[in-house]
Parts: sequence; structure tokens; C-alpha cells
Amino acid sequence: MKNYKNFSEDYIDLSIDYIQNQYDDLNNLLFDGKLEKIPIKLEINKNSAARIISTKEGNQPEKLNYLGISKYFKMKKSIFRDILAHEMIHVYMIQNHIKDYGGYHGIIFKKMMDEINKKGFNVTIVHTSHHSEINDLRVSKTKVGVAIMHNKDLDEYSITVIKKDVFLNTLENNEVKLRYYIKNKKQNYDIYYLLSDYYKLKIYPCIRKSDSNFYILEKDLFNEIIDNSEIIKKISV
Repeated sequence: MKNYKNFSEDYIDLSIDYIQNQYDDLNNLLFDGKLEKIPIKLEINKNSAARIISTKEGNQPEKLNYLGISKYFKMKKSIFRDILAHEMIHVYMIQNHIKDYGGYHGIIFKKMMDEINKKGFNVTIVHTSHHSEINDLRVSKTKVGVAIMHNKDLDEYSITVIKKDVFLNTLENNEVKLRYYIKNKKQNYDIYYLLSDYYKLKIYPCIRKSDSNFYILEKDLFNEIIDNSEIIKKISV
């Protein structure tokens, strides 16, 4: 079995706590800790990885509403920090009532961006500059078939991902094969058959035939997949 663990470790798992920790770290590193905390929301935004939402009424100062981070994309930590630093420049300018010249990303914004980039960052004017390094989270528009074996004696997990129609058409035949395989190993197993579009399944090859390879699956990821999938069948052998 092949271990795909290292393939997925490059990408971060976005959560409110993670984003807040990164915000606090960049606040101290780039803004001397002077930025105020603002609400953070996880969104499904297909057009941008992050955005600042603010409102302005009449002659009143612009008011920060929240920082929105899209769950639609998955990113490496360095890319995420570049994008977050971009949004935090906006926070700084709104918080300090700084009017820019030359648009939303005008002269002052670009000057701050250049200063941050001197510290080893790669902040850009638009997040689409990073889109070649940001991946679409969705496995596909339709669900895939998943078979997971849990060796209860060793507490080890393995997984295969199969094209949905092949998975459903060969389910009974695959079950017979797995029962025979497990019987010869003389160990206790649980076998899970699932339908899922959970994004982390994308790290595994999606097989288009019934005779498929199993790959090592970490226990934490097993729990995530189970929580985000439809269980078709579970058998104990």
C-alpha cells in the first residue's frame, strides 16, 4: 500500500482558530500588534480566496465588518499568509481612516505591500495571481465510491476511491473479494462502503475499474471522511 500522507501535509486545514492564530502572528510581525481583531467567517467563495467586508454610511468613517476566508480553495501555508497579509493591509487602512489614491489598491496600499514583501512575503494586488498555486477543493460535481478497511487487530486503515458507477455496479463482487482476502489474513476487520464528495479524497487516485489498490489512511482522516460521507454499508469480518 502506498502512503499519501506527505502529499496532503503541504496544505492547511482552514478553521476559525487557525486563521485567528495566523492573523495574530502577522499582526505582531508586520503591524507591530496594532491591528484590532475583527470577526472571521469561513465562506464558499468561488471567485476569491479572501476578502474584507466593510460598510460606509454618509460622512461616517468606514466600518470593518468581517474578514471572509473561502473554504472553496485549499492552500499551502505560505500562500495563505501572503493572502492574509494583503487583507490585513486593508484592515490597517480602514482602521486608521487612510484614504488611498489610485483606487482600492492605490499608492499607499502598494507602498505597504512592497514593505511587507521585503520581509520575505509575496503579497500581490489580486489573489488571482496565486490561483495557479491554489487548488479547487471539490473532488468532482458528483460523488465517488469509497471502500475503507479497518484492521481492528492492528488499528490500521486503508482506502480505495472508485468511480461512482463502477463502485455501485461492482459492490457485491468487491465484497466477496475483500471477504476472501481478509479470511486468508486471519485478522479482524471492519469494511466501510461510502459515497462521498469530501474534498480530502482528492489526494487519492480515483480508480475506474473494480480491481483497485488500497492506500494507507491515517486515523484522523478516516474519522473526517466518515463524518462527511454517506455510509452505504458496513460489514465486520
